[in-house]
Amino acid sequence: MKEAIRVVVAFNDPSAAVAQEAKLLSVAPDGRLLSEKSVSRAVDLSEIGVLEEMHAITDALTAEGYETISLPATDDVEKIIRDLHRSRPAVVFNLVESLRSESLGEMYIAGLYELLGIVYTGSPPLALGIALNKWRAKEVLSYHRIPTPRFMRVPAGEALVRAPKLSFPLIVKPSREDASAGIDEHAVVRNFKELSARVRFVHENFLEPAIVEEYIEGREFNVAIVGDRELTVLPISEIDFSEMPDYLPHIVTYESKWVPASEAFVKAKPVCPAPIPATVERKAKKIALDAYRAVGCRDYARVDMRMDAEGRLYVIEVNPNPDISRDAGFIRSARAHGWTFEETVKRIVELALARARR
Repeated sequence: MKEAIRVVVAFNDPSAAVAQEAKLLSVAPDGRLLSEKSVSRAVDLSEIGVLEEMHAITDALTAEGYETISLPATDDVEKIIRDLHRSRPAVVFNLVESLRSESLGEMYIAGLYELLGIVYTGSPPLALGIALNKWRAKEVLSYHRIPTPRFMRVPAGEALVRAPKLSFPLIVKPSREDASAGIDEHAVVRNFKELSARVRFVHENFLEPAIVEEYIEGREFNVAIVGDRELTVLPISEIDFSEMPDYLPHIVTYESKWVPASEAFVKAKPVCPAPIPATVERKAKKIALDAYRAVGCRDYARVDMRMDAEGRLYVIEVNPNPDISRDAGFIRSARAHGWTFEETVKRIVELALARARR
């Protein structure tokens, strides 16, 4: 009997205390949060979602005939190394998005696999690092002449003394966060006073530079891509904001991603395939492929973009480690392509294994 291929599923394991905090979030009948969540809690809430993702992937791989072992990435790097050596995986399915509560740990973990000579799924350290640093990612996109909103970087601790040479409205984001941490209903600003206050908010709460970019009012698309050397672009998904109330901006915020009881989550509705003309679809897929290659993504990634009233497309983010849990947008696109969740996960593992054989 052929021995099963061993896959270690590495993930962030949030503490029990953080999980309890998530349960204590109070929500009004209309879905608005009554108690504001802290910045640290926001990041941890997204990590709680990784638990569901890990269990789903482990179950899917087991059903496909793989031997699976789950490995929580703790703050003890030496323990991670010991656990990896002990488990002797053929491949690591990498879901780790931070280390020691730092988002930069996402690229460090991938670098650790490289140093240990372990095959792993997903993008290499450089791509993860570029994508996490929004300013650097936009520089890379601009260098490759991939359309992205005009932007500026405000170093931590520096106050804005004059209006930037950008056109309002603008959107302000932390420069080195993922999972939409730091993006809420106040992220879109329409004058210099609001801009200064929001930049100060990012500096004080995240202790990192703020990225200020021109806000593209319009439709938002997610383009999922699978592949290493040969790439498959899955059907485009759209976030439909038509039911979003006027007092909330038509953007994907932290709440719309991670707080199911919030109004933003309920009103931001994904549609896949997106109802767009074939010409727009072709253009969006080409731009997404260009962005995927420019950042150096591998195996799977998602490119987010917005389209203005004139039909111009702009890349707003390249996510080399997107959520691929059963109900995630990436898997919704895969299903629209005709792949089951299990098939999609298996394809990602097979891409990593094929790379090991080259």
